[in-house]
Amino acid sequence: MKKIFSILIAINLLSLLIAPIITTAWVEPKHPDTTSIGTGWRTAILDPLVTAIKTIWVVVVVIMFLYAAILFATSEGDSGKMTKAKNTFFYGVIGVAVGVLVYSSVAIIEIIKQIFNITP
Repeated sequence: MKKIFSILIAINLLSLLIAPIITTAWVEPKHPDTTSIGTGWRTAILDPLVTAIKTIWVVVVVIMFLYAAILFATSEGDSGKMTKAKNTFFYGVIGVAVGVLVYSSVAIIEIIKQIFNITP
């Protein structure tokens, strides 16, 4: 079980490392020029990659919550198992928060750019 838990945490941490790459690549230029990669690259490569990462993220978060529920149900009053279940649930909540922030970061960046009148 410790190995599965470690793998789930590693996948969540990996999503933190991939997040800046996805968010910076997702913003389309307002004034495309001949040197930009263009939207064809985004549609062909980035959209399927983001969809795959979202799917993996959802599966990992669901597995973490199910694992936490199983630990709660089988703890039988053991404080060590209860603590492990609470920690697993807490890490699942952190995973959800990180995922939501990652996929909403593009909109947050656009709002900040509008507030401070930043143009690329």
